[in-house]
Amino acid sequence: MRPGPFAPASEAPIAVRTAHVESVRRHFVDLLTPEQIEGFAEIGETPVAHLTDRKGPGAGRAAQPDGRR
Repeated sequence: MRPGPFAPASEAPIAVRTAHVESVRRHFVDLLTPEQIEGFAEIGETPVAHLTDRKGPGAGRAAQPDGRR
């Protein structure tokens, strides 16, 4: 039986996972400058710090009325 689109990654065939990674790189990562990738990585640190209860850049800043930090 073939895994559905929401099957755990361990059940997806290697070729499907590889094609997905290549597609993400071609349509997203390869389009960004090194500075944009660095900024994207820095932005990602805030939710990771929140989810792992760590302090990092942006963690601990008060939310604005619209929910932004």
